[in-house]
Amino acid sequence: MLRDWPYANHYVDSAIKTAYSILNSWRENYLKGLRRRRKPTVKRRFVRVKTTPNQGY
Repeated sequence: MLRDWPYANHYVDSAIKTAYSILNSWRENYLKGLRRRRKPTVKRRFVRVKTTPNQGY
């Protein structure tokens, strides 16, 4: 599947996690009545920056 993919596998994993997070957040808000039935769409490119705890460096 990723034979000719120019990016590392962890980028694909990160993209899937981000998409799942967006949909899960929308679903929770929809069930609370805070969002409409229309599912979210990504309208522009973005980067989600992951922060990790300081490792003592």
